[in-house]
Amino acid sequence: MHRHEAWDGSGYPRGLAGEDIPLEARILTIADGYDALTAPSYRAAMPGTDALAILAREQGRLIDPQVVGAFLGLLGESGNAA
Repeated sequence: MHRHEAWDGSGYPRGLAGEDIPLEARILTIADGYDALTAPSYRAAMPGTDALAILAREQGRLIDPQVVGAFLGLLGESGNAA
């Protein structure tokens, strides 16, 4: 239900912000965003490093900076799971 909420409160359906967004939803937002950027679907897949740069840029605005930091730490500079 809260997958489309944004860290800054600009999301939907309830306009939740920050830690009012359930942690599970914050994690899913990042995983889903990374998957959407790197998996071929209706457009060509983006390299993992480019997807990580986008996620890093959106931390604190659309997505939780701490969860993004953990995600970036897991994937490292390659943008691929170890």
